Amino acid sequence: MAGISYVFTITRVAKMIGEDEDWLQEICTEMDPEDGCLTVLGLGEEAITAFTRSGVDNLNPPHPGGIVRRQCLDPLELSVTEPAKGLGVTRQALSDLVNGKAGISI
Repeated sequence: MAGISYVFTITRVAKMIGEDEDWLQEICTEMDPEDGCLTVLGLGEEAITAFTRSGVDNLNPPHPGGIVRRQCLDPLELSVTEPAKGLGVTRQALSDLVNGKAGISI
């Protein structure tokens, strides 16, 4: 594994993913350095939260359609046609879901 060559400040990450910086700070309390969340020490008592590239990726949850594809369709070598029929949805609706173009609601 390659070493860390750069990090993103919490302010930059908030802008990158369109989230509130205070929310990110709360999330950080549950993350470890192995999760890609670091504290960078400055002069005196100054410290700033920063993220590695993998830390930023950990903040973005996977799309539910990707999970459906990886855990249901791919292992069974299924296209979307038969599962869509079984679920009572259109082929296009299931295709949009597994390709990240549509979400799931209840």
